[in-house]
Amino acid sequence: TGAAQLGVWLLFGRGNSSSRMLVIYLAGFGLFAQLRSFGDNTGIPHHFAYVVSAETSVFGVIKSHWLQQQFYNPSRVSPLDLYYGLVYFSYFVALHVAALAIWRWRREWFGTFLGAVMLVLFIGLAVSIAVPTAPPWLAGATGRTVAVSRVMQQLMVQASGSAYQGGSTLAGVNDVAAMPSLHTSITVLLALAAWRFDRRLGLLGCVYAASMGFTLVYFGEHYV
Repeated sequence: TGAAQLGVWLLFGRGNSSSRMLVIYLAGFGLFAQLRSFGDNTGIPHHFAYVVSAETSVFGVIKSHWLQQQFYNPSRVSPLDLYYGLVYFSYFVALHVAALAIWRWRREWFGTFLGAVMLVLFIGLAVSIAVPTAPPWLAGATGRTVAVSRVMQQLMVQASGSAYQGGSTLAGVNDVAAMPSLHTSITVLLALAAWRFDRRLGLLGCVYAASMGFTLVYFGEHYV
C-alpha cells in the first residue's frame, strides 16, 4: 500500500489536490485493512445468540443452512457455486475499480465517494470490533446452531490446497465480523454510485448487490 501511495503521489504531482485525495483513499483503505486483521483479537467476548435468535424468530430456520440444503453439494462444484464464488471474490477488487473509474471520469464526485467509503468502512469496523459476532458457519461449527458449511473456503481448497490460506493472508481475516456486513454495504454503495452515473449501469449494480446478498447468506458468512 505504501509503495502504491508513493507511486500515485509521484505520478500525479504534489500540487494536485485530486491526486492527494487518491492517496488519502489508498492510505485509508490500507489502515482499515490493518485494523480489520486485529479486530478478532481484542479480548471482547464473541456473540452468537442474538443473531441466531433474530434469524430463527423471523424465518423459523437459519437461512444459510436452508439454502445449502437446497443448492450445495460438497462433492461437486456447480455453475451456481462458480457464479457466486466470483461475486464474493469481486468485493476485493470492485471497490478499487470503481474508485479509479470515478477519479478518472467523474473527478468532481471523488471527494464525496471517498467520504462515503471511509464512513462505511470505519463505522462497520467499529461495530464489528465493539460487538464481535460469529457468522453462521462458525456458530454451526461450535454447536450454537445447525451445521453450516463455509462454502467459499471449501471451493478455494478444492481449487488449490493453498489458495484459501494465501488469500486470507493477503486480505486479512476477522472471523467474528458477521455484523455488519461490509460486503453488503460496500456493494450497495457501489450500486448507488452506478445509479448516479447511469441508470442502466445502476440496474446492473442492483443485480450485483442482490447477488452479493444471496452469496453471503448461501456461503454461510452472514445472516439475513
